[in-house]
Amino acid sequence: PPPKRWGPPKILALCPPQERLREEQEQQRGQLQEELGQLRAALGEEQRLRELHEAEGRALRQELKDVRDGQRILEKKGSAALKDLRRQLQLERRRGERLQERLQELLVPSRARSGQGGDPKIWGGMGRGEPQKMSKFRGG
Repeated sequence: PPPKRWGPPKILALCPPQERLREEQEQQRGQLQEELGQLRAALGEEQRLRELHEAEGRALRQELKDVRDGQRILEKKGSAALKDLRRQLQLERRRGERLQERLQELLVPSRARSGQGGDPKIWGGMGRGEPQKMSKFRGG
């Protein structure tokens, strides 16, 4: 018999079933890595869309707040304007009443002096507002 040599063991060649198994594992690994890449890309796109939607939501909420604030301001302005108009109307009514009273004061003595009774046709045009006689009342 040949003498035995001591040294590194011989590398046994992979048998066909083991090689087939290794190839299948490599193929599955490649498929899984490809799928992982696709999932990561889809995740990135979804995150981008989420951020976009969140930004749009913030913008819409801000716009709604601005519109509400604007409505409140307009309501306050409208309320203030209405209050001012009511005040002005009341002042004008009082002024009209004072003018009417003054006119009555001036007309009653003149009718009594001239003997012109209550008939407005003979008051000399005062009921129609003659400019010469009414001008002294315009100052209010």
